[in-house]
Amino acid sequence: MKRALRSENTSTEMLPSLTADVSAIYPGVTLVAGPYGALSIYFQHVLLLALATASTELPIPMPSCDLITSIHSGTRRQLEMIKWSHVRTGIAAYANSAFKFEYLQASTALNLTSPEMVSRFACKRKSALERSCFLLVMADGMLPIDEGLMELRRLGEANNAYFIVICPGMTLHAKYQAIVTELLVVSQGEPDPGYEEAFTIASPDLFSSFQPSLGKVVCNTRMSDSGLETEITPYVSDNLKTRLMAILKLSGWSMQRIGDLFEMDKSNVSRKLRNVVATIPDGWDDDMFVQWLNACGIDPAKRHGGKNARDRGTVKSSQTIAPDDRNERNTRNEIKPKKKPR
Repeated sequence: MKRALRSENTSTEMLPSLTADVSAIYPGVTLVAGPYGALSIYFQHVLLLALATASTELPIPMPSCDLITSIHSGTRRQLEMIKWSHVRTGIAAYANSAFKFEYLQASTALNLTSPEMVSRFACKRKSALERSCFLLVMADGMLPIDEGLMELRRLGEANNAYFIVICPGMTLHAKYQAIVTELLVVSQGEPDPGYEEAFTIASPDLFSSFQPSLGKVVCNTRMSDSGLETEITPYVSDNLKTRLMAILKLSGWSMQRIGDLFEMDKSNVSRKLRNVVATIPDGWDDDMFVQWLNACGIDPAKRHGGKNARDRGTVKSSQTIAPDDRNERNTRNEIKPKKKPR
């Protein structure tokens, strides 16, 4: 099985590298917060595969690790459901000597940043911590303990180790930005047509008004018989119509033609797409275009229109109306009654 953040039928060639000048996450503590409780297992899948491949597709590049351990806690019944979700999404298939899952059974979900849990890492030798990454998956809505985060940060920085604390359903508090090494914010979004769910992953430290895509990506997901399929793209907009405008611009459409389709002035279209970085979805064709138009509430019959005659030349031959056959035109002319001479 190929290790990739996208499904096997997709390609990342058109995805621009927005993290080329951003270093990988630093040793210490990375806190993942935000109202993404219902999508926690999907985010974990994306993050674990990004770590397994040292991916640069997330806002902050993932480090190269010798050992990745995902730690979960809960009752016996809760752990059964967690294990099943790992199998269902396909992430369990990646488990090996360098990619492990730990399931800690207790009468209730444990706070993995408690002094008792942190002491487990403090007792490890430096060789067991160095170049290792530990995902501490907290229960939905459970808050981390400040002292535990600070101790994990100290251990990580001293031993070149990474502790990623996943806190789904947690409202972000400003104090955590001063405690942790890195901060990621995950929030639910509107999926692209053809996908079931979507969420954004953002690094607040990288936000830029000059380039909205920097430090923020969108992950679209859908379940298939083989597991979870994902597609990661630069953030464009929460609005689906703006995303379609960006795709059409990248496809070679002029501002005038896009404006005609959306019944907007071309100057307004230009302002919406200023500094936007977009990608063309994998497998983009006329059928997918129609799917997007329907999702945006636009009549698909308008997709070949446009007042700019030069734009019509970009339409594929299979999408244009074939001219009448000469014999057919002659036959119609013969059928028409001739005009009487005056």
